[in-house]
Amino acid sequence: NTLRKQDDLLELAPMSAEQRTAVFAAFKELGPALLKPVFEKLDGTVNYEDIKILRLLYLIDRKAKEAAGPAWDSLP
Repeated sequence: NTLRKQDDLLELAPMSAEQRTAVFAAFKELGPALLKPVFEKLDGTVNYEDIKILRLLYLIDRKAKEAAGPAWDSLP
């Protein structure tokens, strides 16, 4: 098994950019630990399989931002 790139993962969850943004916003608000609160927040408009894939992308992005450290312009 090869490690998939983020673009490859996005292809597995075809949806509009607005839906994707809504899922990421729900993860930011509710956290990525549980899928049901995100599913319910979106009124079931995104299925669980797609939410799982987007959770993986959300966690990858969050980890990359943590590894990068603070932005230079945010330092005192």
